[in-house]
Amino acid sequence: MLATQARSLDQASLLVASYRGARPIACSLSYLDGDTLYLRAAGLDHAAAEATGAYFETAFYEPIRYAGERGMRWLHVGTGSLRPKLLRGARLEPLFGAFRRDDGIRVTGADSDRAARRMLDQARTELGPLWPSDFDHRL
Repeated sequence: MLATQARSLDQASLLVASYRGARPIACSLSYLDGDTLYLRAAGLDHAAAEATGAYFETAFYEPIRYAGERGMRWLHVGTGSLRPKLLRGARLEPLFGAFRRDDGIRVTGADSDRAARRMLDQARTELGPLWPSDFDHRL
């Protein structure tokens, strides 16, 4: 998946990397669309990056700076690791999308509903008291 995305990088793509010497230890890939920067993927060498700020520098601080310099209004930081993101000032907002299977088989509406419900339940459990009291009303 990442190799396919790498071949498609263009002016709407932002790739940020952090290095220790000549070796990459953290990176993120984001895409611009309208007034929003969407963080698509982030990765790091945990052992090499643990003592540095490389993860948050590449996945958050640099994309925030980039978006701010271009007058973008929104930064979507992804759906993983919600707790640390919220504790650092991110806001949980509904974002709607479509589910797609890797094997090409059509996804039914019922399958999408079950997957979405499962994701919401996992997030609600992960966040506990950090879950916004009004979030379900905004869906």
